[in-house]
Amino acid sequence: MEGHVQDIAGGIVATAPPVADLENPITGDDVHTFCRAAGTRDDRLRFVNYIRDLTTSGFAGWQELSSLHGGGSPEALLTTLFHEWDVDRSEELVASELGIPTSPR
Repeated sequence: MEGHVQDIAGGIVATAPPVADLENPITGDDVHTFCRAAGTRDDRLRFVNYIRDLTTSGFAGWQELSSLHGGGSPEALLTTLFHEWDVDRSEELVASELGIPTSPR
């Protein structure tokens, strides 16, 4: 999902100035000039920085890592699945749904 959000938002996620630049009397007018689009510049840049925080920050990296490994690594999940999955029963169910005979092992 992170990649999709970044793709939709575009390159501005990587190049937009931080929100603090909006409030800076020296840079605020320039930010307004170059970041003009639908909505206000403040809302647009806050949204862009929100996307940056959610998808590319150190926090986002930690979230992604903990989501991936919170329940164990993908390899551990596959190992458990292959040891506990009843493959024969699954083949029987699929064959029954399709109306085909199962192959003897």
